[in-house]
Amino acid sequence: MRATQAKQTVTATGDLNLDRMNSNRRECKILEEAYGLECLIKDHTCITNSSQTLIDVILTNKPDLLEQSGVIFPDISDHGLVYGFTKEKVHQLQRKLLFSEV
Repeated sequence: MRATQAKQTVTATGDLNLDRMNSNRRECKILEEAYGLECLIKDHTCITNSSQTLIDVILTNKPDLLEQSGVIFPDISDHGLVYGFTKEKVHQLQRKLLFSEV
């Protein structure tokens, strides 16, 4: 069931190791179309001497809840930090772990 059909707010952040700048990839389309999520980060988040990719994301089915999002590069890593500011105070809900690294 799509999150938008269930009227739940879904927000996921993290390092996908999937370059969203290459949006023709099947994996990118699954996140957006099948799950109804939109990536709020539009700029490169990992910059090296040989590549620039967008692999660190904020995905949500309700992008209108955030007034601003972006990337900050703190000079300690080749990965930028993604951030988002909500328009209103968000009530803390119980968290669920959907994926876990092995």
